[in-house]
Amino acid sequence: MRILIAFALLICTALPLWAQDDAAADDKTFLEGWLQDALSDAGRQVTITGFQGALSSEATLQQLTIADAEGPWFILREARLKWSRSALLRGRLQVDELIAGRISILRRPAGEDGITPEDAQAYTFALPELPVSVNVGALRAERIELSEAVIGEPATLSLTGAFRLEEGEGEGTLDIIRQDRDDALRFTGSFSNATRVLSLDLDLREAAGGLISQVAGIPGAPALRLQVQGDAPLSDFIAQIALSSDGRPRLSGTVEIAAEPDETGGGHIFKADLGGDLRPLFQPEFHAFFGQNAGLLAEGRSWPDGRLSLTQFALNAEAMELNGQLELTAERWPERFRLSGQIGRGDGITRLPFGGRGARLNIAQLSATYDAAAGDSWQAKLDIDGFENAQL
Repeated sequence: MRILIAFALLICTALPLWAQDDAAADDKTFLEGWLQDALSDAGRQVTITGFQGALSSEATLQQLTIADAEGPWFILREARLKWSRSALLRGRLQVDELIAGRISILRRPAGEDGITPEDAQAYTFALPELPVSVNVGALRAERIELSEAVIGEPATLSLTGAFRLEEGEGEGTLDIIRQDRDDALRFTGSFSNATRVLSLDLDLREAAGGLISQVAGIPGAPALRLQVQGDAPLSDFIAQIALSSDGRPRLSGTVEIAAEPDETGGGHIFKADLGGDLRPLFQPEFHAFFGQNAGLLAEGRSWPDGRLSLTQFALNAEAMELNGQLELTAERWPERFRLSGQIGRGDGITRLPFGGRGARLNIAQLSATYDAAAGDSWQAKLDIDGFENAQL
């Protein structure tokens, strides 16, 4: 929906200029060309046809197509925008309805450039300060068609929502419903630049036999539910996370983020503590490996220049125990690390969920260390007993 919202913003903010010349406004070829140029970018070509109503309270669009080097991949049909022209004169973009009759996504867009070290640097999160306040009362896509090339199987969705952005404060709701199944994603969130309070409530539900459970290879493809909730300042934010299958809890815990200002200009500390009985999410042959309680504990700190310190890392299951620390430079290159642990119980052959098809192991003990201050070399030791898979 990002391209649809951008289309609405371009129309509404440019209308005062067009209003000075009705002849130019009536020239649909001119307006369509202007919008196409404004929305197109390197690697993205936007084509607009059937644009009407630029100077009325209801603008319509027959079709909008987005293409890349491989051809069209996004087609929007029968879009309608109802808005208040007088509100714009008071510095408000008031949209009563922003509706798309039909959206077809034929495939994923061609890949863009990879992540650079600059992309990995930390930035202070803030909502954009726009010259006008934005209030969209109803955002709706009546039919969204996804081809098999997008998510692995064809799907039909509908979307409804609303959002508001004004003077550094924003809030929004979004409901995505799958029409051919009983699957839904519901999101409610808000944030204020002044108070730095973030509120989010995400609820993802998938009925039995759904795409996620099938792609993940979960036995029996059960009904799944993922919930993420949090409401606190970013300086002390805690998100509650819960994953269940067939109505029973499987994984739960918290992810915490807290500000830690210092003489270097600030930073954040973080902590993730998740655990549960994951056995029903895997084939019975892996149950002995995970046991009744598997968990992840990670604590660390990030700096504004991109440096990252993982002061504690622990990944545990019935037949695995890994612990370590890690420090990355601003370029995200290891500066030092330590990893130690054991896989397998040493009392027989354990079936592994990794290591290749049919992987089995009696026991493996490992340790690895590196410190750039002591030189370029790193040390590792690995003792393996009783390993086999389909290739070995």
